[in-house]
Amino acid sequence: MTKSVIFLYVVSLFIFSCSLAQNKNNIYITKFEEEFKSSQYTLVDVRTKEEFSEGYIQGAINIDYLSENFTIEIQKLDLLNPILFYCRSGNRSNKATQIIMHELGFQEVYNLEGGIKAWISESNPLITE
Repeated sequence: MTKSVIFLYVVSLFIFSCSLAQNKNNIYITKFEEEFKSSQYTLVDVRTKEEFSEGYIQGAINIDYLSENFTIEIQKLDLLNPILFYCRSGNRSNKATQIIMHELGFQEVYNLEGGIKAWISESNPLITE
């Protein structure tokens, strides 16, 4: 194979894998804010305890995605309530919605695209301890 054919093959694989990794439940800040105003949701911050203590969205509970108890803690949530996830940039919360939540049978699960960084960029408030 020529270098150009190999290059096109690698680029095609990369684009294909990126499209598979996208989460249909990612929502942008405006939609997230609409859902946030609803009384029927559970807001989950999947960052570490240290990150959470630096500032979080009001009403959020902290369930660390990297914790060995993540699945156990998530299973304590109501399967029927919509779950709104966020993390720092949207990566961990995206993984949580794709992998963990759908396997556990939750009905509605959303991920804040861009994470808390997107929340802050819109001048939304954080709770600090």
